[in-house]
Amino acid sequence: MKTAPSLRSAPLMMVPFREVRHFQPEDALHFEAINVRGQQYEWTIPAHQHDGLHQFQLLTHGSAVATLDGEPMAMQAPMALMVAPGVVHGFVYERDTVGQQVTVPTASLQAWLGPASTLEMQLHTSIGVRLQDKGTDKLSDAAASLAGCEALFGQLAREYAGMAPGRAEALNAYALVLALWFLRHAGQANAVRRSQPLRDTLVQRYRVLLQQHFRQQRSVQFYADRLEVTADHLSRMCRLNAGVG
Repeated sequence: MKTAPSLRSAPLMMVPFREVRHFQPEDALHFEAINVRGQQYEWTIPAHQHDGLHQFQLLTHGSAVATLDGEPMAMQAPMALMVAPGVVHGFVYERDTVGQQVTVPTASLQAWLGPASTLEMQLHTSIGVRLQDKGTDKLSDAAASLAGCEALFGQLAREYAGMAPGRAEALNAYALVLALWFLRHAGQANAVRRSQPLRDTLVQRYRVLLQQHFRQQRSVQFYADRLEVTADHLSRMCRLNAGVG
């Protein structure tokens, strides 16, 4: 298996527009097997980021080394990972790793959870959940969690591949339940959390709101009110994040 240094030195990669078309219901999210891009990039996905997008992964066979904002995370199947928006992330997969990934507009999740809610704020932490079965005679908590996660990914896969009425609504509903699955597991002993700095989290939430309301002319005060900060504080954090003091 390749090592993490080659991943950290890789250039940022642009995410193809076709991955998620935010305003076309038939593409409410994007679902694909890990081997699609794994084979395309020889099992090494260069460091890149998604602004305004959440990504969920489930490994069912194999392993990988992920980096999240430069911090390595070992992934051994079975394991699930939620990558928060704005996090620079990349992967070096063991060849022939098996799994699925879902990319979802953050605005869709935020619309269901509500801006500035406790759950919505937790979405801005990347979460890895190790799902090893302890091998006991009866179903362990880890095995039950794995079965639940696999079921959600399976439902998303079937809905994504089909063209049934209400497809976009069903995809959004399954994506919300999947996000809640991660949030519910975040405090467990088998979970690994990677929090963004508070400044970056605020700016990321601001970017999500901008994408949600980009068709309207909104003032800075409008966004500051929804983020529960002052307009001056929001402006200052955006300048600091952009490196212009």
